Amino acid sequence: MSQVPGGDSDRSGRRLSLMLAIWIGASAAIFAGAVLQYRLGPAHRHFHWPEWLWIISAVGDSALVFGVMWAAGLFTSGQVPSSVSAERPTGQLLSPDPTGRSSASVSPNGGWRWRGGASVPAWVGRMNASAPLATFDLDPAGLTFRVALGRLFGAKPLMLTTTDGVVCFPLRSALGRRGIAIRPPDQRAWYFWTRSGPEILSALAWAGFDVSWEERKPRSW
Repeated sequence: MSQVPGGDSDRSGRRLSLMLAIWIGASAAIFAGAVLQYRLGPAHRHFHWPEWLWIISAVGDSALVFGVMWAAGLFTSGQVPSSVSAERPTGQLLSPDPTGRSSASVSPNGGWRWRGGASVPAWVGRMNASAPLATFDLDPAGLTFRVALGRLFGAKPLMLTTTDGVVCFPLRSALGRRGIAIRPPDQRAWYFWTRSGPEILSALAWAGFDVSWEERKPRSW
């Protein structure tokens, strides 16, 4: 059974990032005001707020921002059209790995496992993880893409089968970083950064997944 985490729209991700920035800034200002009040001492204070008022202000500020975000549905998962999450082609067409060599280890389910970096949809835009914090498993049951501590940021493990309509394709960033993308229907793509991209895509094609060999540029959101 497949489990596809819902993707937030680009607009919702940017709004959430903006609101989090406002919340952090307001909280920092309140904290700085409290520290400044005690550092200056009574003789230099132009105003005085009771201690309990600083606490209420900080808690109220946090509750207000999170309440607005919750009401706006920014903590819920939503689907986005494929046209929104599409990555642009680089103009390069790769080919399957002809060597048949494998850099994978054996997964607990008896399949193949690769380790690398990742950039995956999360509550706030995308969550990035460096190697070897991401694992990509391929076994007879399907593929499983996990990122360490991903659940804390809304990036639950991606579990898919060949019948889920997923599209897999190679990636190359502007700085030359290479990897593969896994894009479920109407969802933002999951990026797995690895030097074994052609090898993994060949294995996915052999397992029955839809693989495109047209190289594309990753999106930042």
